Amino acid sequence: MLEIPAKLDLERPKRPRTVFTDEQLEKLEHAFNNSGYLSGATRAKLAESLGLSDNQVKVWFQNRRTKQKKSELKEPEKSTGGAAKTVSPSLAEFQIQNYYQTFWNTAFRIIPS
Repeated sequence: MLEIPAKLDLERPKRPRTVFTDEQLEKLEHAFNNSGYLSGATRAKLAESLGLSDNQVKVWFQNRRTKQKKSELKEPEKSTGGAAKTVSPSLAEFQIQNYYQTFWNTAFRIIPS
């Protein structure tokens, strides 16, 4: 029988989602725009000034960086002035493709008898 360890107890209730106030979000966004990363001391000061835990601020910054990366990947045409970038395959990708092409060409070559 499968036993679930105590730390993975699926029966315990989930922690409720943190709802940030407009003032907290404004200060968090301002801090994020200054720097996408905070030192431990800066994070602790910001958390105390906002009435949040250090962990809540840390997780907010992690989520905000993820959101920024997703939006940058989703809309590459904004950074290139409307034209979508065309990405050429890297050298490694080209070498792998060339290896397999050579392999299949030699593996299935019909040798006359």
